Amino acid sequence: MYKKRDNKYNIDNLFSIPTKNKEITISHWPVAESLSRIAFRVVLFCALFLFFNQLGEWLSAKEWFFTRGGFDTSFLYSMFLLPLLHSLRDIVYCFDSCWTHAYIVNDSIVVKRGLTYTAYDKLYVKDINNIEMYRGMFGKMFGYSTITMYALGGIVSIPFIKDDKKNHEMIKNLIKQVSKNQQ
Repeated sequence: MYKKRDNKYNIDNLFSIPTKNKEITISHWPVAESLSRIAFRVVLFCALFLFFNQLGEWLSAKEWFFTRGGFDTSFLYSMFLLPLLHSLRDIVYCFDSCWTHAYIVNDSIVVKRGLTYTAYDKLYVKDINNIEMYRGMFGKMFGYSTITMYALGGIVSIPFIKDDKKNHEMIKNLIKQVSKNQQ
């Protein structure tokens, strides 16, 4: 029989993560954006491979002095395989928004990330010196942005925040609290 886990040793209690009403909602549109970007790269690499393969076949048919032995595609495979694998390794990072949770607690901000490993970032509101917002082209189209908060002790980034009324009010109150602390 398995023993039920004791709550006093739970890591969520250490970071004092509250109930759902204080959670900043995260958008899942970046998954589609990232996957479409990777798919575009793969299609582009395949099209370039086919173009250079046809070019090599055409040049070898002309019997020029550097193509007397025929055209070997193994060189093309070696030239296109490494960049293709480099593009495909980013698939792991496409689903980051699915496993990111951000909370505003009374005096701090907690960001929880990860599926196989869990990383917690905590920043106290009284220590925040600067707040930056970044929104790319797809963020403008689909309504999400990334907010980064800087303090002397560290940086906390909340990626893929949905642009809705609840998040707007929570962040507006946070900025008011930060500006009040700086005066």
